[in-house]
Amino acid sequence: MTPKRFKRSTLKLGFLTWLHPARSRSSRVRKKKNTAELLEEENTIVSCPGLVIWRGTRSTQDYTESWTCDSCEVLNNPTKHLVFDLPAFHCSICKQRRYTDFDVCYNDVRLHDDAQIIRRILQQTKDECMAYAWISAIEIVDAIWGFLMGKTEPSILEEPDLIEKVAREREKIKKSNKKLPRASRVDIGSSKTSSKMLSIYGEVAQKYGIKEKAKEDNEVRKPYKIGETITIPAGNFSAICEAIANGFPVVAFINGGKKLEHLKFGQVYKAPSDEKFKRKGFRHVETHAIVLVGAGRSKGVDYFHFLSSWSPMYCLRMSKDRKISRGGIGKVRASDVLPDPIMVKPDYNVN
Repeated sequence: MTPKRFKRSTLKLGFLTWLHPARSRSSRVRKKKNTAELLEEENTIVSCPGLVIWRGTRSTQDYTESWTCDSCEVLNNPTKHLVFDLPAFHCSICKQRRYTDFDVCYNDVRLHDDAQIIRRILQQTKDECMAYAWISAIEIVDAIWGFLMGKTEPSILEEPDLIEKVAREREKIKKSNKKLPRASRVDIGSSKTSSKMLSIYGEVAQKYGIKEKAKEDNEVRKPYKIGETITIPAGNFSAICEAIANGFPVVAFINGGKKLEHLKFGQVYKAPSDEKFKRKGFRHVETHAIVLVGAGRSKGVDYFHFLSSWSPMYCLRMSKDRKISRGGIGKVRASDVLPDPIMVKPDYNVN
């Protein structure tokens, strides 16, 4: 069945306005072509083992310009990805870096019926921003990849279920004499500890799954499980961008502060460093878990769009007629993302 084509007006909102469901690589039409041949075709991309995705009509957020390297004079074309095409960050031959301005964000992505892929979640429990960040990231993965696999409605997950399961997992860790600090409070400079804390939520979502909210009282659904989680070095801006562009959101930590709480739309948050907290006599720093849902570069400054669980009214943007066009999403300098963020991938076989 041919997917319904979107209205032309949705093109500037972002997504592939004609997004095809995934087909098996062993399908009758494509079985004689190998992976290399498929990638040469303009509108296809191999996104996971055994699946070929037809990319469809492209978004206006795609980066379309090529650039010529000053050193070796090689032409570098934009790199193809599922959701957004990106500029080439390095020369393909001599690896010289290129600082090209661009901007992409999941907030401008639309699926069927003009639906957004981001559901804003208001954090109800103090110090549980990690649970809410993971829930948001997993729901984004499901919205994109579930649609590709023919799913008509995205999953809505129960935050308390993940919080409860992680609490049980933390108790097991404590009983094994491994000490963990409080959820959103870490010793200054203790990035390895915060990264381990973040990964526990992903391990629980993989192993036990998360309850889906049922539509009917007597409906029973099996827990929603995710697939692979991959740690990306915090300083690898291009790798994080590619993960986001391929439809895999990234969960991360940043240092908190008053400026974060009062961040306005369009501003780029500059997180206070550990050294600044140290100079003021703090032994601990309050961190905040976020989901990286977009990326960009402006005038040589790399940044990420991040989804916060504080409020749908956070970083509010309103149109001239006072209609809300974006909320809950801010910007943070790429250099302020703490080690090490985690990319979330779907379970292609289960979900």
